[in-house]
Parts: sequence; structure tokens; C-alpha cells
Amino acid sequence: EIDGFGGYAIAVNPDDSLIYALMESDLGTDRDLFQVNPFTGDHTLVFDFETTHFNTGDIGDDGMLYLLTGNAEDIPGQIWTLNIATLEMELLFETGLEGPYRASVKWS
Repeated sequence: EIDGFGGYAIAVNPDDSLIYALMESDLGTDRDLFQVNPFTGDHTLVFDFETTHFNTGDIGDDGMLYLLTGNAEDIPGQIWTLNIATLEMELLFETGLEGPYRASVKWS
């Protein structure tokens, strides 16, 4: 937790090695994208998602942020991309899934 902010996802951008976090402030359930300094805890708002409720996200090798809407969203299970460089968002597709979501990793 950073000064009253709850974290939902954290990722390193392979393009610039900067750390980004999907965080919720103690002012409500609005989750936004912040750039985080891991040494000081300082954080800067990168993108305000306004009313879209994302549950998790990760940055791909292409530098795009991939986000998944949670059950608090009108249509849960949507997968969106955010281009961090241009701040353009795009809906990729709707999975039709509803939470709770679970993920597993198979290590090779």
C-alpha cells in the first residue's frame, strides 16, 4: 500500500524498464494507472480510467498494457489494451467470463 492506495496489478514495461501499477485510492473504487518509483514510493498518475473498473492487468512484450474488467463493471471479463506511449485504449474482446478469476502458471 502506498499512502492509502491499494494495488491490484504491477508490471515492468520492457520498452523503458519503468514500473506501472493499477491502484485504487482510498477515495473510492476507481482504479487508475500510476508510474511508481520502487525506491521512494512516489507515484504519478499516468491514466485515469474514470468509471471503468479494471481488476487486473499486465504489460506484454509489445509494451501494451492488457487489462481485464472485473465483476463491478457492467460487462465483466472484457479485455482491453492501453498503449502507454499514446494513451489510446481499445477493446480487444469480451470473454463472457464472470469472476472470481483464477490463474495458474505452468513452469517449463
